[in-house]
Amino acid sequence: RIGAPGNRGWEFSMVRGSPVLAAADGVVSFAGTIGTNRFVSVLHCDLTRTTYSFLDSTAVQRGDPVVKGQPMALGGPGFHFGVVRQGSYVDPAEILGPDARARRARLVPTA
Repeated sequence: RIGAPGNRGWEFSMVRGSPVLAAADGVVSFAGTIGTNRFVSVLHCDLTRTTYSFLDSTAVQRGDPVVKGQPMALGGPGFHFGVVRQGSYVDPAEILGPDARARRARLVPTA
């Protein structure tokens, strides 16, 4: 279930090197490597934080403002998207909208 240990968001398969887009306007709070994996985290005006994980490269750095739909990174062979609100992980549908699962969330552009 969402928020349980080991499941802190949505995982997507993607074509390696696909652009990863900001889900909403905000400021980059982290862009870098932890262990062998690259991540970008964005803090939004309502203090929600979105995290984009398992990236091949990043095009933003800490402190950069981003707008919804802006390319921030290139994805790896897998991709993870998480949302933290008030210190707890929440279902990403809360930021992407209630119909996000049905319409297939667009965090990477499609052809």
